Amino acid sequence: MQYGFENTKLYVRNRDNYQCKQYVSNTVNHVHHIVWKSNGGSDSPLNLILLCPECHKKVHANKVTCPTKSVSVNKYRDAGVLNSCMKHMFAEYEDIIPTQDTYGYITNAVRKQWGLEKTHANDASVIAICDSNGFVEELRQYTQWSDEDVTINFKQYRRNVRNWVHRHEDRKYYIDGFSNSRKVFAWNRNRRSGQAKDKCCLTELKQKLISKNILHKVKIIAKPGRAIYRKSHNDMLFKPGDIIRCPKGVDVVRGWGSTHYEVITENLGIIKQRYCTKILNNSGMCVI
Repeated sequence: MQYGFENTKLYVRNRDNYQCKQYVSNTVNHVHHIVWKSNGGSDSPLNLILLCPECHKKVHANKVTCPTKSVSVNKYRDAGVLNSCMKHMFAEYEDIIPTQDTYGYITNAVRKQWGLEKTHANDASVIAICDSNGFVEELRQYTQWSDEDVTINFKQYRRNVRNWVHRHEDRKYYIDGFSNSRKVFAWNRNRRSGQAKDKCCLTELKQKLISKNILHKVKIIAKPGRAIYRKSHNDMLFKPGDIIRCPKGVDVVRGWGSTHYEVITENLGIIKQRYCTKILNNSGMCVI
């Protein structure tokens, strides 16, 4: 329970008794992300541990491995994405509707204090009357916050339309300066199900380089993976979730007509593909 702590770092320091996970140390320890944020790690306390400055430096230099294993990266990847976009959403809507910040551990504590069951509706009600310090005031004092003239609809779209994709190309890793520049040393950040045993992932490659004490001497270059689309969809310029501009205005793509090269939008109806211009690619979530 993080309620009562000023921030997550203080909670983690208190939880770990202010001691490095590797050694007992009296120095001021650093809060370290077990799965780095650049690799999709989140700010969840489950992904944070304490390391003394010496151990912290060695971990980031890839001279030692992190002494604690985190939960799966994928489990908290959504939380990491949400953390990265919340500040932007806050700034975008604070001038349109009354907006304030709060945190999950606060609403969790308040909900339990009121004896409320954990449901989406109850969580939303508690969030509406909480800020970063807990309860603001009684709900009745905030009835003026209701604005029936402002309606914001969020809709989630599948980022990868499965029936469009013929196959996925793995993310590949090369070593800079190697004589054979086309030689692939690793596939994917973590081993995926069905990956051939003779193809190691990036994590396994790093472990091998650490065991040989040469990880800090090499530069690993990544080539992003990509989706290979079916030939029948190569001529379709838009996917569901893309934001487009057409003579009628701006809208979100809901589907497509493959025979007449038409785009089906959420609000503007069916439009010929040639009259549409893409503004933004599908990002998974749209405001309609």
